[in-house]
Order: sequence, then C-alpha cells, then structure tokens
Amino acid sequence: MTGSDALDAVAAVIRRFIVPPSEEALDAVVLFIAHTYAVDATDCSPYLHVTSAERRSGKTTMMEVLGELVAHPFPAASASAAAIYRGLNTEGIRRTLLLDEADAVFSRGPASESAEALRQVLNAGTRRGSARVLRSNERGGSESFDVFGPKVLSGIGELPDTLADRSLRIRMKRKTRTEQVERARYRDVQAAASAVRPVVAEWAESVAEAAGTARPHLPNVLSDRMQDAWEPLIALADLAGGEWPDRARRAATALWGDGDTDEDSGSLAVRLLRDCHSAFGADERLATIDLLSRLTEVEDAPWSSLDGSGLTGSSLSRLLKRYEVRPAKMRVQGYDEPVRGYKRAAFVDPWERWCDIAPPPPETRNTGNARNGVPPVPDVPDPTGGA
Repeated sequence: MTGSDALDAVAAVIRRFIVPPSEEALDAVVLFIAHTYAVDATDCSPYLHVTSAERRSGKTTMMEVLGELVAHPFPAASASAAAIYRGLNTEGIRRTLLLDEADAVFSRGPASESAEALRQVLNAGTRRGSARVLRSNERGGSESFDVFGPKVLSGIGELPDTLADRSLRIRMKRKTRTEQVERARYRDVQAAASAVRPVVAEWAESVAEAAGTARPHLPNVLSDRMQDAWEPLIALADLAGGEWPDRARRAATALWGDGDTDEDSGSLAVRLLRDCHSAFGADERLATIDLLSRLTEVEDAPWSSLDGSGLTGSSLSRLLKRYEVRPAKMRVQGYDEPVRGYKRAAFVDPWERWCDIAPPPPETRNTGNARNGVPPVPDVPDPTGGA
C-alpha cells in the first residue's frame, strides 16, 4: 500500500463505527494515529482533545477505536500523575496516553493538588527538549521522567487553557436518526483495526525519519504553537501523497477556526481583546460603563454571566492589565465631566500582537465618537493621575 492507501484504510475503519463530526476532524484523527508510529523522529507531538457538548456523542467509542489503532496504547482513566509519568515511557517504548473522563479531573472548580500535578505533567509532554519532570523517589533522591509523546484527552467541556493550547480539538456530535454506523462491538473493532494497524505502522515507521526532517508549508492562520502541533501531521500527509496534503491543510485551518475565538490561544483575555475591538467600532475612546454595555451585547460572549455576576469594571481592568491596557480619566462625548474609560490607542498594539488584527490606515479612522457623529473631545488633566 502507498501512504495514501494506508491513511484511507484507517479512515475507513473509523468511519465504520463512528460518525465523524466533520471530514476535517476525521482527517486530523487519522494523521494523529499515523503520527503515533513516527513520534520518535519528531520534536513535537500534538494532543487530541475529544470532547462534546453532551453525553452519548461517541466519545467513548472514539476512545475505544483509537485504543486499537494507535501505537502502544496506554489507557489511563482516573490515573494519578505519578502512574502516568512512570508509565508513559518504559523499557524504550513510547506509549500513547488515552486519558478518558478528563472533565472529572479538570473540573471548573478550584484545581485540586492531584489535578494540578497531572496538568503539569501534560503541559510538559508536547516538546521533546523540555518533556521531562523531576520527581522524588522512594530513596529520598530525585528522578527525571520522560513524558514526551502523543496523548488523547477525552471529556465533556473544555480543558485548562494551557492544555487546550496544545490540543487539536475533536468536537464529537450525537448522530442523527439518518446517520447509521455499525455497532462498535469490541471484537469487531479489534478485528477491523488489526487488519490495518500493521499497514499504517509499517508505512509511518518507514517515513518517520523523512517526516522528522521535513519543513512543510503550514497554513499562516495557525499560531506558533499550533504550527508546532500540525507540522508532524502535515509532514506525514505530504509523504503520503494523493489528496492527503490538501486534506491535512484544510483540516488544520478548519479545526483552528472551530469554536470560540478565545480558544484559538487558550485565553479568555484574548477573547476579551477581540470583543473589545468589536465594541469600539471606530470610536477612539469609550467610558468604562459604555464598553461594558457593548461587550454584553456581543453574540455568544461570556461577559454577561462571567463569574456568576457578569463582567465588572474591576474584572475588565484586571483582564486587560496583562496587555498594559489600563483605564484612565478622560473626556468622552456625552458626559459633562471626565469619566474613567479606555482609549483605542491603548489596544492597537495588543490587538495586532495577540489577535492578528492590524490597525487601519490613520485616515480611515474617526477620531471623534463614531456612533454619535461628533468631532473629538480634547483630553483634560486627570486629577487622580490615572489611578
């Protein structure tokens, strides 16, 4: 079989038992499976995040099928951090972690000590050069553990930001009445997988060195971290040939654009920056109260219910402070006295750096209050010093 044939065969097994959420998601899963057999030649390994909005959406079946197709599967539902970092790479075998019910580990509440320990291990595992954790051993000394390698995390909801930023998200959906697949009986899944697993393993291992040294063209829309994640997958797709080079790049672009914009970088604050851009429109300055009001009008935004009571002036200031965007007293059209607010100028640099939103040419900008159609209002000295 050619590489293209091998990948097509893996896709056929998955499609036999699972209704994929999209063709792009299916292609990402197939390339990830091939990557697990070539990971020893790569510098970076992405994670798969298999998630859904509700139960009974095929996550468990996807994990079972993956468990039969990936290289050296390591099922670890509810496992401790110690069990994982000790078991990932033993006796020269780099295993593929399959962590089910990740939502139970990483709940929305305050992180437990065990969850934080596991998060640290998973955070360290994507880049070969830094994928080691130092832990105490029973002799009172310390021991370094290699945690590099492919990992699949499954559960309802979202992962911690630092893990989401390392993961290709596969958002499963409950199948409709017209979408029919074969019931995933274990013996049938095992038999189907065993027929194609040696084929994809042999091909991926044969091109692993070439994939590890390849420098494929990557979609420009991807962030640096996502380019790291997709590079080994796209390198394999290029070596497979056929339609796979185009399919891989379409998948990378589609999965990057899936979901809320804050998930592009794993940061709620980046979502806030983007929504502030929408809220400002062409205005040069906004009172804090007006900015908050406009933010709550953004469709599908979390600001009206953030922390149970909604975004406040204090929480807005706290989230924006990391980007050196701070409120100050200023004159704003519609107010008789100076009020606390924000200037567009303070956002221009973080919009470009963190949201890839380039500033418009100066002549196209309205330096007054665009919504009211009035000329600009001069600043006045801030009696509080901008505090």
